[in-house]
Amino acid sequence: MRPVLFAAFLSFALNLLGAPHVLVKFTNGDQVSGRLVSETATNLVLETKWNPRLVIPVKRDQSTDRFVKPPAAASKPKPAAVSPKPAQETKSKPVAKPKAGDKPKAVASPKASKPKAATKPAPSKPAPKSKSPAKDAKPKPKPSTKPKKPAATKETPKRRKTVPKGKWTHDLRLGLDQRFSIVDQTTFHTRLKSRYTRGVFKAQSDFSYSYGETETTTTADRFKGLLKADVTIKKDLYLYGNGTSSFDLVRRIKRRWEFGVGAGYRVLKDREFLIKGSKLAVDLETGAEYQEQKSTRDVSSQTYLWRLGQSATWQVNKDLKVSAEFDFFPRIGELPSHRYRSEGNIAYRLLKTLSLNFTVLAEAYPETLQDIEPDDLQFRTSLGWTF
Repeated sequence: MRPVLFAAFLSFALNLLGAPHVLVKFTNGDQVSGRLVSETATNLVLETKWNPRLVIPVKRDQSTDRFVKPPAAASKPKPAAVSPKPAQETKSKPVAKPKAGDKPKAVASPKASKPKAATKPAPSKPAPKSKSPAKDAKPKPKPSTKPKKPAATKETPKRRKTVPKGKWTHDLRLGLDQRFSIVDQTTFHTRLKSRYTRGVFKAQSDFSYSYGETETTTTADRFKGLLKADVTIKKDLYLYGNGTSSFDLVRRIKRRWEFGVGAGYRVLKDREFLIKGSKLAVDLETGAEYQEQKSTRDVSSQTYLWRLGQSATWQVNKDLKVSAEFDFFPRIGELPSHRYRSEGNIAYRLLKTLSLNFTVLAEAYPETLQDIEPDDLQFRTSLGWTF
């Protein structure tokens, strides 16, 4: 398509208004209107609603003072950068008649200049971008929707190491032993063991009480409470401290206090033993203890003891568990005078949290304590509830 613009209208409009709206008509009946930005001998630059800089290549014929489309081989020069001005709509003036000698194909006839009613303006090629920084500035990249991590500053506090939450486990046991014969005997015993674990810190408590009667005679009236805590300092090595309070009125022990400190080492930890799938754990401990006790006859004694301890737990399967503890207390400076205590327990799980327990307790004291019965042996059967 070849655009034609009347030179008389352009020269008159440029002199009076400076940069008015113009109408460019094509030989096929299409037309383009817009504000005239610039005019040269090779092209026209219009500002339209869809393109702020629409470049239309033309060629001026000096003999007719008309603009005609240049040949296809001609190179298109770069348009001069002109700042846009606000558009002002003006009515187009009639086109001047072409002079003799003009080619009919290059010049639009007056009849062809009338726009068709149903014809829409043909989209033209976008004009080349000018070097103006305001128009040709590259668009800024859209901000990323992903949240950015805050930059580390001196004011930002350092994250503290997360410590796992503590965990409590409890084991409550209740037992009742009865014997009906020439002499009736009834013994009731209860025990509550609790354990708290948090990271490298562990704490446990063990409280037990027994009471028994044979007709009118009391055969059992004893209590024992134990508190113990340990801290792991290096892999399987740990330090511990414990305290014990007890009494046994049948054995004439009115009050007994014990305090001790020491170190322990986990020799085995969940090691398979004899049966496939079983788990065996063994701990060894050593330390020193101070013991103070008073008999029902108000005879007191204070003793310093070494302590050698061992505890083992064997989880045979998901239902059967065997545990054993042994403590040996030789007196400091009097090794032949010693004391020991041992306990064995077999627990069989009946339900998810209910188990049946068989327990054996044995304890012996030096013969020099004449006011206290030296030996004690107990057999217990109880139901345990774990929670």
